[in-house]
Formats: sequence, C-alpha cells, structure tokens
Amino acid sequence: AWWEGLGDPLLAELVERAAANNQTLAAARAGVREARALAGVADAETDPRIDLFRVAWEIDLFGGGRRSVEAAGARYEAAVESARDALLVVAAEVARNYVELRADQRRMAVAGDTIAVRERLAKQTRDRMASGLALEYDVAGAEAQLRTARAEIPRLRARIAAAAHRIAVLTGDAPTALVDRLTATRPLPGAPDVVPVGLPSDLLERRPDVRRAEREFHAATAEIGVATADLFPRFSLTGGASLQADRFSELFMADSVAWRIGAGVLMPLFNRERLYGRVDAATARADAALAAYRQASLQALEEVESNLVRYAQEQIRRRELERAAADQRRALQLARDLYERGLKDIVHVLAAQRALGETEEAQIASDAAAMLHLVALYKALGGGWTAADVMTES
Repeated sequence: AWWEGLGDPLLAELVERAAANNQTLAAARAGVREARALAGVADAETDPRIDLFRVAWEIDLFGGGRRSVEAAGARYEAAVESARDALLVVAAEVARNYVELRADQRRMAVAGDTIAVRERLAKQTRDRMASGLALEYDVAGAEAQLRTARAEIPRLRARIAAAAHRIAVLTGDAPTALVDRLTATRPLPGAPDVVPVGLPSDLLERRPDVRRAEREFHAATAEIGVATADLFPRFSLTGGASLQADRFSELFMADSVAWRIGAGVLMPLFNRERLYGRVDAATARADAALAAYRQASLQALEEVESNLVRYAQEQIRRRELERAAADQRRALQLARDLYERGLKDIVHVLAAQRALGETEEAQIASDAAAMLHLVALYKALGGGWTAADVMTES
C-alpha cells in the first residue's frame, strides 16, 4: 500500500477509512454484487427447468449457453476491476486533498513569519519618518506590503477548511467531522527513496482499468458465440407428468403419477437476416472492446512515463528553488542593512521582501507538486489494492 510508505500515519488512516466508508465505493461494491448475482443467474439458465408437472432441459450442443455463462462471468470480473479502479481514485483524491491542506498550512506559517517581519519594518519606517530620516512614501509602501501579507490569511484558512471538509466526505463522514484533527499543523508527507515502477508487462497486469477493458473484451467475444449459436437448431428434452387413478381418492397418490418423456427441435428457419445481423453487431462490439483495451494499455504506459518525468523534474526544480530562497534571504538582509545605514532607500527592501515571498511560495508549491506527481504516479501504477479487497464487506 503506497500510502503507508509516505511516512504519515494519519494519511494512511484516512485512506483506509475512505476505502471502508466512501459512498461511491459502496455503490461500486453493490455493482459487483449485482454482476455476481447475474453471473449466477446465467449459470442457472443451463440447468433443467422444473415446474409442478413439467421438466424441460435445452441441450447446449452449439455452446450458446456456455458462452453466455462465460460472458456473464467476464462482466462480473469487469465489475470487480471497476471497483478496484474506484478505490484507486478515492485513495488518490484523499492524498491529493491532504497534501494540498498541508501545503496551505505551510503557507500559513510562512505568512505569519512574513507578517512579523513586515510589522517590524513598518514600525521601523514610521520611527525613521518621525526622526526625519524617511518619507511618508516609505511608510505607505511598508504598510501596503504588511496589509497584503495579512490579506492572505483568510484565503488560506478557507482553503484549509475546504480541504478538511472534502477529506471528511471522502471518508464517509460529515464535512466538519475531521476539522479538529486535520487543522492541527503537520508537515507534508515525505517521498520514499525508491518508487517501485516495475516492468510494462507488470503494469498492464496491475492497472484495474486495463484489466477491466480486457474482461470487457472477453465478454464481447463470448457474446459472438451466443449470437452464433442462435443460428443453429435448439434441441430440448421435455417431460410431463399426468395423474391417473380409478377413484378420486387415489388421484394424488405417488403411484398415480405417470411420466412422459419426449424430445423437441426448434429450427431457426425464419428471420435469418436478423440473426446474422446480431452476429455482425456482436463482432463489431468485440472489435470496439479490443480497441478500448489497446487504448487503455497505451494510456496506462503514457501516464506512468509522464508522471515519472514530472516527478523527476520537480525534484530538480525543488533543489534550485531551495538555493534561490537562500539567496533571496541573503539579499533581503543586505538590503535591510543598507537601508538602516542610509545607503539605499526602502524600495530595495520592499522589492527584496516581495522577491523572497514569491520564491518561498514557489518552493512550497514545488514541494506540494512533487508529492502530487508522486501520488499520480502511484495511481498510474495501479498498485495498493487486490481484486479481493473490493469485496471484503460481503
């Protein structure tokens, strides 16, 4: 389970809660149960049919019944894969909102530090103006940047609350159920040292959407067999029971029951064009299902390759932004020193503060983007769930 490798027990707990209680997944599991029941119905259709005094059994000489059971079984397996795919989507959505919430908490912390710095600068500038060493223009600039920093706080609070509400709903809870736990400040989850990508052939076996497309193709090919079997005669064995007795009191005794056994043949002499049309339609559906399977396979490979590149390049970008932030902090310190010595005006300090804020924001966004690319990569790899997991509640 990839979420357990991110070093955040709370995130792992939330994903597991979503897997157990998410209502979209409950609907997907119901779909699996429905498909399993229909597969059982299709299998039962090949058994003899018995009513009070009649038995009928159609002999499956041309495989239509067997192919119908095969198609129903493949559709059941496709429903299982659809539920697995839904599990992957929900897990990734929980992780995405969790990462964004933690990134916004980090922005809140940076905004608090920025406000403290700008408050000191604004006070210092007002004091210098009172001493005749600064202009009102300088004070207005310092105050404007201070208010801009303060204005970020309500926006970030709203985003953090919205993410907490979304995570709660994904776990099957009321929107405010997890606010207290999620708003407690925690760092961003950490990336593992190694991402288990594996071979392309392994990927195609892991991805539930690819497996679902393969099962749907299987069902479509089986439907060709069902339609083809309708072109041939149907043979059935039928039997009936009648009651024979000399007296009314003996009518329902066991030895009063007389059985008749016979055979029947149903020839598809008419509507041949309609039957051939069904075969052609089934063949076309199978061709479409094969194309969908190939497209799902190609898309799976594309998503893995693209997210690998994004994740790797974001790591490079993060390192450069770390160096840039260090340089910007030094530039700000130098600008403040020069301003306090009267060698530069406040414009240089304000510009250095603004540049540092932009770099810190880019750094936070890059850290969050790297984790989101990693989550997308894990989702693209299709790992974390087995086919049995989707039916653990039944």
